[in-house]
Amino acid sequence: MPAVRERIRDVERLTGKGFGAKDNPLLVSVRSGAAMSIPGMMDTVLNLGLNKNTLSCLAEQTGNYRFVLDSYRRFIQLIGKVALGVSDEYFDEQLENVKKRAAVQVDLDLSANDLEEVCARFLEVVTKHTGQPFPDDAYEQLEVAIKAVFGSWMGKRAMHY
Repeated sequence: MPAVRERIRDVERLTGKGFGAKDNPLLVSVRSGAAMSIPGMMDTVLNLGLNKNTLSCLAEQTGNYRFVLDSYRRFIQLIGKVALGVSDEYFDEQLENVKKRAAVQVDLDLSANDLEEVCARFLEVVTKHTGQPFPDDAYEQLEVAIKAVFGSWMGKRAMHY
């Protein structure tokens, strides 16, 4: 992780953004880098650095709070599933409950307020099924994501491929 932190500092210098910073946050993704292409076989984690502190700045930068919340709820589910071992069914159940309450059929029809509720419910799902709160610290997110992506090398899909 010290080498990873140094590389993140390099990216911060190049972009003028801060990883996990409240102002002008840097978001990164963890992807596999196999010598041979094995598309879809390895896990990927997107938008590391999203947390409660970065949401408002990203909403201001994009001009679209709903988009930022939708990205955050997807990120919580992705980390929950890929890195923390929480089954998609628990997230899906909460999303469906909010859609039902909001009387909408598709995710795109959820309002920003609805998505705030979804995010809160997703955070509760992680805590309930892992016994730990969702990792809000960007570097903690990065570490669990790296471990998960490396772990996917030995996953069923990759081994079968």
